Amino acid sequence: MNGLPIVRIAARLRRLGLALVLGMAASVAPTVSAAPTVGERIQLTATLPDGGSVSLDDAKGRRTLLVLWSPASLAWRKSMGWLERFAASPEAAAVFLLAVSVDADAASLRDFMAARGAKLPVILRGSDNLGVLEDHRLPLLLVIDAEGRLLRHHIGMFNSKTLRELLDPPPR
Repeated sequence: MNGLPIVRIAARLRRLGLALVLGMAASVAPTVSAAPTVGERIQLTATLPDGGSVSLDDAKGRRTLLVLWSPASLAWRKSMGWLERFAASPEAAAVFLLAVSVDADAASLRDFMAARGAKLPVILRGSDNLGVLEDHRLPLLLVIDAEGRLLRHHIGMFNSKTLRELLDPPPR
């Protein structure tokens, strides 16, 4: 039989398998980033597909619900319908709603939203002070007061109850 004996091949595969597992573990290790803290002033300017921009300053004295998402996030795909329903509800008029994608390709985002029948506008992440946002920490929902300070946040899947709890006025 040509080549390496089966025992040596198995040993090499075990070493390779171990190297792959170690490499995968290192690649999924969380990146440390400065997450916003309650009371911190949030700064964000996002880009519209037409080249315009929108910022938290456009809230004009209203609370803001800022949702940062990615098409790669399974939690976002499972939750986006809840945000669509909220956006169409009378309660949404009381808040400035921004659903901002962390992905930068407007065309693929429009395709993603159209394939799901989503009506939320495609808004792209521009400049902000939010740090690194990894897919496994998305969607990230931030409730920001009229002065631009973080009141509450939620990471991951959400539903109508989550949205109500986040948007209830904070206790005095």
